[in-house]
Amino acid sequence: MARKSDVTSDAGNNELCCCPKLARIWLETKTTATFVENKIDMKRILKARADASAAVQPPGGPGVDAEGAGGSELDEGTYKNQGKVYRVDEYIVHWKAEGCGPLRVAMRVTGAAGYAADWLPDEGHVTVSAAYMLEPPDYAASGPGDVLATLMVTDCSKQSVTCSNGARRP
Repeated sequence: MARKSDVTSDAGNNELCCCPKLARIWLETKTTATFVENKIDMKRILKARADASAAVQPPGGPGVDAEGAGGSELDEGTYKNQGKVYRVDEYIVHWKAEGCGPLRVAMRVTGAAGYAADWLPDEGHVTVSAAYMLEPPDYAASGPGDVLATLMVTDCSKQSVTCSNGARRP
């Protein structure tokens, strides 16, 4: 039967944590884009003229008649702004940690999308996203184009292993 002094060191760390630790991380990417057409403005401009007639009898002179005719003109115009694209890039970050005893699993995602977590389960995945409104004429997304995910696994003897992986904007 083991005594307490046989399984713990003077520092209080469990000496049974001797298995190699393993950290794996990988990413999937996907994007969705929605094109939204902007409003269409119709402008109508009506230019009108009136018909008029007048008669003038100057003193001591002959009578003068004046007539005028007018018309109207209709200008129509259609003005259409270019549409915008609403884009959402998703990064699905998968991880797996292996080792003996309880493991402390921490992850950090930086770049185009951000995320940080500690005390994660030994295995799982999380989806992080970045949303953009792309405008004409080039419809280009701004900001960082890469995502870097880092997984750190620490065992009960405070020994750590780290694994990183990255992905470009889809």
